[in-house]
Amino acid sequence: MADIKKTDAKFLVYSGLLFKINQYILHPFGLALEVIVWDNVEEKKKELKAIEDAKIFMKDVRHLVRNSPDANECDVITQMLDELLEIKNHDVRFGGVWDYRDDPEGMLYEQKTFESGLNKYKKFMDEFGNDKLEQRKEKLGYIIQEEK
Repeated sequence: MADIKKTDAKFLVYSGLLFKINQYILHPFGLALEVIVWDNVEEKKKELKAIEDAKIFMKDVRHLVRNSPDANECDVITQMLDELLEIKNHDVRFGGVWDYRDDPEGMLYEQKTFESGLNKYKKFMDEFGNDKLEQRKEKLGYIIQEEK
């Protein structure tokens, strides 16, 4: 099997695809996929520095307990800090799923957010999406995979 190519949350946001996923699939059910956008550079720098400081501290602790059973725990914590650093290093990342399923009308975008998301989506479709859908239809005979 070929390696799986991946993109990130930033692509889904700036292409308008996340807007459409929420609008058509999740919002009617009262759900929304959340993204976190780092727009406060100073806050981001502080969080990244705190994680780096914690990693340095764990290295020092690891050195002190190198021959004890606690050394393994230090390694696990250091690995977790590395993973957290990787997550925090992105400008846009997935948050969670908002859950308002008990709300009778589901979820709606504020008008300004709706217009922004729609404009991003239209631009994406003009620059890439329409051609991609046409290629898919030519190759498969359909765009959306249906139940058989």
